Amino acid sequence: MVEKASQPAEFVHVIQDLKMADKTTESSSRDSKLYQEFLAERDEILRQKWLKSEHAGQDVGLERVLVEWASTERTEWKKEYLKKQKSQPS
Repeated sequence: MVEKASQPAEFVHVIQDLKMADKTTESSSRDSKLYQEFLAERDEILRQKWLKSEHAGQDVGLERVLVEWASTERTEWKKEYLKKQKSQPS
């Protein structure tokens, strides 16, 4: 497990958001673009966790995958996500 003291603030916030993701939200929050982006990001992190765990033959842990993904792939993922959102009709 990665210690909180060694995690950049951005990672701590994402971890907190992931933990809160399953809590009930108001309808207006669920429909917001920001919430939709969060759900897409969460899904991608969980997909990466599944892929890495399958490859390793064991559960590699959410925090490990989150830190790796956020530090190496998140920026490019977000660019692509936003590009797709702009190309979709509102």
